[in-house]
Amino acid sequence: MSSFYNRKQEITDLTSAWEDSGAKLRLLYGRRRVGKTCLLQHFLSDGRPHCYFLASAMTITGNLERLAQALIKAHPRHPDLTPAS
Repeated sequence: MSSFYNRKQEITDLTSAWEDSGAKLRLLYGRRRVGKTCLLQHFLSDGRPHCYFLASAMTITGNLERLAQALIKAHPRHPDLTPAS
């Protein structure tokens, strides 16, 4: 992976978490405008299968519905992911 300016530790942490066995939910949070989205886009740019979802200031139900849609889109053939479920 190419270098990412001043983010070697974060890339190392993401790589370590990625290589752990089993499915996991990872949340990334922090102050505004510090490059969280750019960091994730850089990390996922090599084709790792993923589902990227950015929550918004809407209702919990609205965010859950949008998350479900993102998961279905990312994994359309998964048997447990259907619009009804």
